[in-house]
Amino acid sequence: ELRYGANGSGFDTDSRRTPFSLSGEDMGLAPELTQVRSDDDDDALSFQVDLARPLAARTPLDVGYRGNFRAAGNDLGVDFHTPDEEPQLVHDQGRFRYDEDYHAAYASLDQGVGNLALQAGLRAERVTGTNVATPLPSAISTEDTRFLPSANLAYQFGQGRQLRLSYSNRVQRPSGRRS
Repeated sequence: ELRYGANGSGFDTDSRRTPFSLSGEDMGLAPELTQVRSDDDDDALSFQVDLARPLAARTPLDVGYRGNFRAAGNDLGVDFHTPDEEPQLVHDQGRFRYDEDYHAAYASLDQGVGNLALQAGLRAERVTGTNVATPLPSAISTEDTRFLPSANLAYQFGQGRQLRLSYSNRVQRPSGRRS
C-alpha cells in the first residue's frame, strides 16, 4: 500500500502604527507624518510518502519519507511622509529571515509469533536552517542529524489482558507560530 500527500500554507501581514522606542517612549517624530511598518510572512510546504508492504504472514514492513520546508521573515521600518507624498523609508529598524528544511525517513518492521508481537523501528532526521537578521554581522546556520530508534514488545495473556513494553526516542521542535 502506497500513501502520499502534500500541503502548503502561508500568511502575509502588513501593519502600520505610530512609532515608539523599545522602551515605550515616543520617538519624537510627528505621528501624522510617520508610521512604523511591519511586514510578516510565513510560508510552509510539506510532502509525505509512506509504503506498507507485507514481507510474510504477520511481518509487515513500513517505510516512509517526510519533508517540511519553511520560510519566515519580518521587515520593520519607519516611514516618513506628508499627506501629498508617497511614504519614504527613513529608518530601517530591522530585517529577519529564517529558512528551514526538514527531512525524515523511517523504517518499521513488525513480527508476530504466537502470543508475542515485536515492533522495531528507526527514524533518521536531518534539519538545516539559516537565520539572517539585520543586527547580526553574518547569517547563523544550523544543522542537526539524529537517529531515533523505537521498540515495542507485547504479550497477549488472553481474556483481554496484555503486557506491553516500549521504548522510543523523540525530538520536540518548536513550531515558530505565534500563540
